Amino acid sequence: MFSKKDEKIEEGENLIVIEEIGKYYKVRSINGSIGYVKKSKLSSVEKIRDNWENQKIEANILKNSSDLNKDYSKVEIVKEELNVVIPTFFYVDIGENGVQILDKTKSKTEDYIKYMNWVKENNIEVWATLSNNSEVSNSLRTYTDRNKVINDLYYILVEYEFQGVNINFEKIDDVNSFNRFIIELAPKLKELGLKVAITTNKNIDTEKLKDIVDIIIK
Repeated sequence: MFSKKDEKIEEGENLIVIEEIGKYYKVRSINGSIGYVKKSKLSSVEKIRDNWENQKIEANILKNSSDLNKDYSKVEIVKEELNVVIPTFFYVDIGENGVQILDKTKSKTEDYIKYMNWVKENNIEVWATLSNNSEVSNSLRTYTDRNKVINDLYYILVEYEFQGVNINFEKIDDVNSFNRFIIELAPKLKELGLKVAITTNKNIDTEKLKDIVDIIIK
């Protein structure tokens, strides 16, 4: 009765259940806020994955294997490890209709086809890198804009059959917007079994995000 109300949850709204605590669920809202609600207030609780936030992935990131123009036929692959490439295929930008994702895969080219054949033949996962062409504060400040990017990215990754995404923003002038973007993005992609990584820079609060993503790339 005397607890601070962190956020109002509307009827029909989806929540991520983090854990059960007595008569309450610890939950994350669509806005990224974490709080507690009575179990009796929730319905249709569906288990997607146990303790997904705490499951860490060990991966061999092939950082020098993302240029589609190079020949990788002689690259030595460690077959006992999860090998991953992180080519920069997508960009967040501001267009005439607001925030958008630019597709830079060049998927119709011979180089792209040859590259994808190489990763498939060697059982290498593609975690497509999403970078940014604009300031985060201008493209991800509102929930509506973040949700649009997340949904667009979700369907793009499914279409290309990539196994994950690496978020590598060179410009982060609004750390809070970036944090909320990652907090809202990770559950959406993990529901589909996709991995979520971030590449660090001096503006990223890795301590806050380390339990949200699968791996942090330095």
